[in-house]
Amino acid sequence: MLLFVLQFVIAYFTYILKIIFRLKKIKLEKAVRNMKKIFLLASLLIATFYAGMKVQAFIYEDTCLDLGGGKNPGNYPICVIEKDANAAATQ
Repeated sequence: MLLFVLQFVIAYFTYILKIIFRLKKIKLEKAVRNMKKIFLLASLLIATFYAGMKVQAFIYEDTCLDLGGGKNPGNYPICVIEKDANAAATQ
């Protein structure tokens, strides 16, 4: 999925560069500098999104374990909280 997103972003910005070349007739060096900035910004946004997902998953798991739930009980990717306080210790 991440590879698909990166390919889409690169193709999209390549298309934008072609339009810029046609409209403004800028020099190649300036266009390459702009492309580097755009690619850096896109990479930063993707990395920030990925890091945010990891932090959110960590906080969810930490909250689940604090409440006495088990991590992936019975191969279910959810937080299961037992009513019995000793049930988490027996898993």
